[in-house]
Amino acid sequence: MPSPHHPAAEFHYKAAHAHEAAAFLDALPHGFVNLQQSDAVQVLVSTPARHDEFFRAMAALPANYDPSEFEAVCRKFNQKILGTVQNG
Repeated sequence: MPSPHHPAAEFHYKAAHAHEAAAFLDALPHGFVNLQQSDAVQVLVSTPARHDEFFRAMAALPANYDPSEFEAVCRKFNQKILGTVQNG
């Protein structure tokens, strides 16, 4: 199924509910969204090693980061963000 935000990307969807898991193959475009009215908790187990450092680096960006800072983090960890990213 084409991504609604990036028509050239093939995007795969899987609905997961409480206590369910979803697995994605390497380099398979994917995303996470909470469509419910209540808060969601996500437990992420990922490989390869250092993938957790990507999320820590993203979280360390200031609230009003410069787009070049965001792009630098993605480059450092070989990640590509598809679609629109909200700053702040």
